[in-house]
Amino acid sequence: MLFKYCAECGHELEDIKCGDDDCKICPSCKRIYGRNPIPVVEVLVVNEFNEILLLKQNYISEDKWTVVSGYMVEGETIEEAVTREVKEETGQIVLFSRLNESLIFTLNEAA
Repeated sequence: MLFKYCAECGHELEDIKCGDDDCKICPSCKRIYGRNPIPVVEVLVVNEFNEILLLKQNYISEDKWTVVSGYMVEGETIEEAVTREVKEETGQIVLFSRLNESLIFTLNEAA
């Protein structure tokens, strides 16, 4: 499904780059629209002191922090996607990963 207008505020969307892909963004409320459905991973990186890694990524939000996340590549396992995204976004190598939960959202739930 391709969006032309923001589902939140109704403004016309603008084209932007999201990593390697093309996305759309609302110039008013900054909501990002990717191609749906695309599997993604969100990674909670925790160190030996139970500190959580948060990232500041201005292309997502100029005033909010986020966890490591990204789109999965075709044929990739969840573990491979986690390892790749952590390396791409932080330069760190994953030594241990555990799948905590897998969620599927329908269009109405995700909006």
